[in-house]
Amino acid sequence: MNIMVVDDEYFARKALVQTIRNWNPEAEVMEAEDGLQAWSLLSERPADLVLSDIRMPLLDGIELAARLYLSYPDTINVIISGFDDFNYAQQAIRYKVERYLLKPVDKAELLELLEQIRDKALTLSEKRLESQFASCLYDNEDPPADLSGSYALAVVRFEAGERDCIKRLLIGKLRESGIRAVATHSRRYGNLIVLHLKIPSSPDGGREDAGVSLLAGPVRRLSDQAGVRIDVGLSRCRDDPGELGSAYREAREALLHRFVCDRRLVVYAPQEPAAVSGFSHTELDEWQSSLYRKACRGAGDEAGKLVRQTIRQIVDRELPPRLLLEIADRTTRVVNLLNELANGNGEPTDSFMDTPDWHGFGSAGEAADLLGDSVEKAAAKWKLSMTKNDMGDRLIGYVEQHYRDDIVLEQIAKNVFFTDPTYLSRIFKKKTGVRFSQYVLSLRMSKAKAMLESDGSLPVSEVASSVGFNDYSYFIQMYKKVYGETPGQTRKQPVT
Repeated sequence: MNIMVVDDEYFARKALVQTIRNWNPEAEVMEAEDGLQAWSLLSERPADLVLSDIRMPLLDGIELAARLYLSYPDTINVIISGFDDFNYAQQAIRYKVERYLLKPVDKAELLELLEQIRDKALTLSEKRLESQFASCLYDNEDPPADLSGSYALAVVRFEAGERDCIKRLLIGKLRESGIRAVATHSRRYGNLIVLHLKIPSSPDGGREDAGVSLLAGPVRRLSDQAGVRIDVGLSRCRDDPGELGSAYREAREALLHRFVCDRRLVVYAPQEPAAVSGFSHTELDEWQSSLYRKACRGAGDEAGKLVRQTIRQIVDRELPPRLLLEIADRTTRVVNLLNELANGNGEPTDSFMDTPDWHGFGSAGEAADLLGDSVEKAAAKWKLSMTKNDMGDRLIGYVEQHYRDDIVLEQIAKNVFFTDPTYLSRIFKKKTGVRFSQYVLSLRMSKAKAMLESDGSLPVSEVASSVGFNDYSYFIQMYKKVYGETPGQTRKQPVT
């Protein structure tokens, strides 16, 4: 605690300083002979508490209080004066002075006041540090000096209870065990608390289990007291405060272990090799393709069953929880593609699905049901659209949406329509009167011509790229072949 004593009377100032040091030998006490000197010292090192006389040369106590009120609103200000003047007291109230004491100060009264102010200053300091910690996590601000040294981050999840109460109890349990920690709430989930845990130095250098050792007792006692299950994901220990973001991601991923094991405290472990996990990248790609094929055939129930079974398999076999993230991500991709195809009229779909965040689920079963239901609904929507539009119309709609991409009929037939390319080509030519490649080229050229005619400032290279041509020279060649002039000749000339 930093305390400043401001008084132009030498012996009165020294008496206050000695009383404070007797009360708390660890307190840092600064002295100033007048308000101006105090103001200069405060610019170098702000104080938690200022004890100031009123009548002083250069800058008196009331003027100092006004400056503190404007520039250091968290600093607690106490005025000590030999003048029992109501006007002084009124001005002190205006500038949020904590207390107005008369000289000679009663020692017992001063000590009681110091105890109260210490608790208040500690609360203010904790709130300030909590706010700084949250800004580091969510707004990428630089960490303060108080967050330096070895640390680990923990993400704490509780099943029920008022979050401010849980956070207060958690910090209290840690403090009882002599553990330094800063806690802030998750900005997204009301039942998650993020904890910055100070890791003490270890003579043997082993720190990987230090977080578990520090948290195990306090978390167990808090869980028993609150009567709720509490799960904790821990990052590995770090020394660089600039790595708060990556430590936070590690702790969040470690917390996912609650879905696949019964441990309450889990330290982050790097992703296991695919061969160990049982799902290689190739197998995951095949799994996604299988899910997509089932849904495109209209077998939504089979697709939903596949999602639920896979999630249950990961949980039952206690596989790395990152696989749960992969399954959610790949299922979401399939759902969005199905919705896009079902909306084949070329207009944006209003059924876009964000990949769900697993921390919002109470159990793996909840996630499995949400993902399974989503793919079933998307498959049903796609099946309904199949009955409303013939294959030729759907392919035209697909081209209208994807003409900027590298689209090849053979790939579309195989991956989108699940039919023979020759059969799809015949249907398309019967519908449009031209071959697929001719239709795509004609569409791209008409889009390019419209862009050139509407905006004469557009570079030809940008137009070419916008309509799906990677080869600038080839675009000019084909454009001249179709329209008998170059893109530059078509481009609208600026008005002079």
